[in-house]
Amino acid sequence: GRRLTQPGDFNVALAATSLQAGANTVTVRAVDGVGRVSSVAVPVTWTPGRSWPQSYDVTWSAVGTV
Repeated sequence: GRRLTQPGDFNVALAATSLQAGANTVTVRAVDGVGRVSSVAVPVTWTPGRSWPQSYDVTWSAVGTV
């Protein structure tokens, strides 16, 4: 299957070197086809040495908060 399947879906890849251990704030910025800009600050907590398995599935209907 495809990872991004719906209009508006997107993926953000962050280099671990751009994060500090612990709490971080990542600002995601989007520009639409006519130049309108939208951004949102997203809290991200990074723990060095921990990683997700390469193959990982999420049942989004069971997730209360992200």
